[in-house]
Amino acid sequence: MLPLVMETRWISMADIFISYASADRPTARRLADALEARGWSVWWDHHNLRGGQHFHRIIEEAISAARVVVVVWSRASVESRWVRDEATLALEKDKLVPLQIDMAHPPLGFRSIHTVDLSSWIEEVDAVSFERLVDSIRYYIDVPNDSNKAGQAQDHAETINWYLKAAQQGDVDAQVNVGRMYENGWGVAQNYAEAVNWYRKAADQGSKDAEYSLRLLLPNSRTDPQGHAEAARRYRRAAEQGEATAQVNLGVLYAKGQGMAQDHAEAARWFRKAADQGQAMAQTYLGNLYHNGQGVAQDYAEAARWYKKAADQGNAKAQFNLGVLYANGQGVMQDHAEARRWYRKAADQGHAAAQTCLNELHRTGQGVAQDHAEAARWYRKAADQGNAAAQYNLGWLYQNGRGVPQDKVQARTWMQKAAAAGNDDAKKWLAKN
Repeated sequence: MLPLVMETRWISMADIFISYASADRPTARRLADALEARGWSVWWDHHNLRGGQHFHRIIEEAISAARVVVVVWSRASVESRWVRDEATLALEKDKLVPLQIDMAHPPLGFRSIHTVDLSSWIEEVDAVSFERLVDSIRYYIDVPNDSNKAGQAQDHAETINWYLKAAQQGDVDAQVNVGRMYENGWGVAQNYAEAVNWYRKAADQGSKDAEYSLRLLLPNSRTDPQGHAEAARRYRRAAEQGEATAQVNLGVLYAKGQGMAQDHAEAARWFRKAADQGQAMAQTYLGNLYHNGQGVAQDYAEAARWYKKAADQGNAKAQFNLGVLYANGQGVMQDHAEARRWYRKAADQGHAAAQTCLNELHRTGQGVAQDHAEAARWYRKAADQGNAAAQYNLGWLYQNGRGVPQDKVQARTWMQKAAAAGNDDAKKWLAKN
């Protein structure tokens, strides 16, 4: 889900503690924004420490006070003793929710724990991977935590009975929690229509949390066919009050024609409102409209301007698109070295298309010294994510022994994967070989 840019404040006790390596700070920041937009308080050390405080003691206290600890595994963090120590403490306290942002394996001792894959998350409105993370966090946060209800917290069936009694008497927090339990199938059979019913009751009493959950759930095909229209009404109400996330999501509904007639001009209007508030995904979407001439006159320079704003905030999709403009000389002077720089930023965040384009620059020697081995390395990263073009090119490298040992079996394996993903060149190669 797209994060609403919010001011992070000092909180002595937070719902969520994020553990990460310093190299992953941009990702941690975006993750914190996204989780705070859900109404949770978030503690992340670089932002929350104040001058004069003892680092180790404060970190340990923050982990102990948090209701859940989200550990960000990456190539950098698996090598970090501090992240490992924080993850170990969280595991000991039974509050660990790990995620991965690249293809690195978690350290030994953590590999048997289910890890949410956010390697391809780029802040999409409807990112399934981020919703999985949210569901995992809710498991820890949304059960009763009062010591007198400890027994109920261990039994979801008992928990929902407790909530239902309060919800039926009009308790708004209980109504939200009943909605969540129906949404996730905790203690009851999963039932999205019933979840929507309870969220509506709470939203009608002014619950922002329920309102937010409704906006997420209503546009999903799992609910009734009128869900998009109701979601659009709810997003519009929040968007007109200046909420940037709602403005972005309303723009997406206009762009897709969900819940209203498709209207790219109206999508552009709402994206611009959120973009002017510094919302990176809105800036990216607005850049897309200028790039493709949808709802606005095609203007590559204007597309580049908006992509740059989002790219500077670390948005991988914008970084990739800006790289494309530099590679093609659209709206900016053609500059393969600059294209490579932006591709690399996006590729390091796991953007498969950027990895493929970076491969191509290394393979052809544009903007960088020709290096088939480096090309193969990036093709493999994209291919492992299912990118058909990368799978085809990796197969070609194995077939010809460029950057990798010549291996006909590997070549065929990757060509078959590319063909299965719909790559026509791979299909033609298989027909001849």
